[in-house]
Amino acid sequence: MEGENLLSWHSVVHCAEQVVFEQQAGTGEGVTVVDGAHFRKHSGDHWYHNSATRPIRIGANAWIASHSTIGPGVTVGHASTVAAGSVVLHDVPDETLVGGAPARVLRESINTWAHPGRGST
Repeated sequence: MEGENLLSWHSVVHCAEQVVFEQQAGTGEGVTVVDGAHFRKHSGDHWYHNSATRPIRIGANAWIASHSTIGPGVTVGHASTVAAGSVVLHDVPDETLVGGAPARVLRESINTWAHPGRGST
């Protein structure tokens, strides 16, 4: 946690290697951030004994809405938003809204406000 951050109720951060929340990054309720996964090398192998990790970075002022999951190796760009209930398995560009399972880009340049009939301000 780099500075003032918010992890809301029932959120889980599973950090086996590295999870970084930059300044003012936060989560809604029930978010899961997990930097690792278990797997089987063969059918008789117990999944618990094999794991792989990749670091996660949540950019400054990024928001992860309720009940979303951030998977291993993902970077959520600064000032981006992950819509509620999303499963993020790929990087999210800066200032982008993503949503869905799996998450996809819904809108770019989300931090530019335009008043109807007046253009950008």
